[in-house]
Amino acid sequence: MRPSRYLIERIEAMERVIDFFATVSAGVALKEKQAVFLAQIDFWDWEMDNIVYACEQFRVRAQAWNVSHGRLNDLLEGRGFLTKPRLVVRYPWHEPKAVVAPFENLNRLVRAWNELLESAEKHCVNEKRAANVKRCDGEVVMPVDFRKEEVAMPFLPDHKESNRG
Repeated sequence: MRPSRYLIERIEAMERVIDFFATVSAGVALKEKQAVFLAQIDFWDWEMDNIVYACEQFRVRAQAWNVSHGRLNDLLEGRGFLTKPRLVVRYPWHEPKAVVAPFENLNRLVRAWNELLESAEKHCVNEKRAANVKRCDGEVVMPVDFRKEEVAMPFLPDHKESNRG
């Protein structure tokens, strides 16, 4: 089995984003970078949610690569696509190795994300003021409210079973 190259590239791209916001660079203080990160938190949180979802749902998507041509046509027609006869005769792109979601890479990304949130809270949030506002008005958003949980790796059957569809 090998991990999905596509998902690894997405995870690595997000790791570069986190690294950018987590490190000091020429002339930009860490607290300034992290303040910008917090100003953009809805976007970056959405990106993280999408990467987690893509990994969690990978097995479902991978089934389309591991079926015979007749089964693929059945899957397409089951989704409402009326296929042409003999649409797919064979898979020239099919790889004999099963492809899986890179959960180890994903969990490394989740840990880096959570560390960035903790750092941003430490460098940018006035905790005393936040505590007072919480007592008076109720709603205060803290960076750690955006934490992600690591994803448990699902049981993966051996290669022969996973290619049965």
